[in-house]
Amino acid sequence: MPRKAAPPRQHLFRVVILAVGPVVGLVVGLIALNAPGRNVGLPPIFYVVIVGVVVVMGAVAIGIGLFVGTKLVGDRIEIAFRAPGETKWRHGRLEVHHGAVALRRYWWQLRVPVGEPIELAVRELGPDTGRRPAARQWWSLNPQMSIRDLETDRGTFEIAGLPAHLEELGERLREPDPV
Repeated sequence: MPRKAAPPRQHLFRVVILAVGPVVGLVVGLIALNAPGRNVGLPPIFYVVIVGVVVVMGAVAIGIGLFVGTKLVGDRIEIAFRAPGETKWRHGRLEVHHGAVALRRYWWQLRVPVGEPIELAVRELGPDTGRRPAARQWWSLNPQMSIRDLETDRGTFEIAGLPAHLEELGERLREPDPV
């Protein structure tokens, strides 16, 4: 994760989605067990134990996922981006150097880098104008992300990231290189 952690409210959408998925799966499974015409006849304690196991496993899985994700990303900044002239958002991470970034694309949205990094000399990171992903893009972009322009030597890229991460990107682009 970046050097400065984003406020928890900026992660709320992702955490809610991670929590809702197992619950929906559990409800569907329990409904299937008790479907009309099936005479399963399981005691109520069975359902309580199943719900407890799923909740505990879900909490452990979220903790492990966040820990592993932090180790994979390090202090790089995760973003979604669109190259000039593209309409599709791609996910990746930025390795930031003074006045330049190395853009590393992810395989799908799995935090697995693919291909060679794209080296970009950054001219300017646009201001936060309040642009957010459209509702139809919420399947791939967190609605809490902020969309900003990144003017580079290869054209203007659109980047989307949590507001705290994009603020840090601006700060890291301005800081001098260590000598």
